[in-house]
Amino acid sequence: MAADPESVQAKADELRSVAFNDARRGFDRDEVLAYLSRLADWLENVDLADPDAVRRELAFVGEQTSEILTKAEEAAREIREEAQRNAAELLGSARADAKQLRADAEADAERMTDESLERRRALETVIGDLVARRDEVVNQLSRIADDVGEVVDNNLEEDDTGEEPQAADDEQLDPDTEEQAQQPAQG
Repeated sequence: MAADPESVQAKADELRSVAFNDARRGFDRDEVLAYLSRLADWLENVDLADPDAVRRELAFVGEQTSEILTKAEEAAREIREEAQRNAAELLGSARADAKQLRADAEADAERMTDESLERRRALETVIGDLVARRDEVVNQLSRIADDVGEVVDNNLEEDDTGEEPQAADDEQLDPDTEEQAQQPAQG
């Protein structure tokens, strides 16, 4: 079964105008187009009179095309496998980083909580000391107020009776007042 020259010419033109999608790490586009152009030239020049020669040539072209496709499939598989390995490595690294970040954050939070509790205890101690000091001062002021009240009451009684007032507590008298009380009246 001999091919007519018009169908051969149509196939040759089809081979010359074929287009391929761009692919990363694929075959060189110019090399593929050059190969197809040589194939088209061959088809145009093949002796169509000998069908066995055409079959042999087509079988040879088929083998070469099959090799090209096999290599392309292998390259695609290798690219896919490498991409999967890279993705797995990145995912593992990201998980490890996330785990470390979480551990660091938990440690920081625990440290900050401990420091806050320690500060709180220190503040509670200071507050307790201040409350105790305040209570002491209030008690002292209360005693002083009582003593002053007695002195005032005694002075009021002296004014009424004409006697010299007695201090409620001799230890509480002002030193100047005590000296004046011991000196004889000058006049």
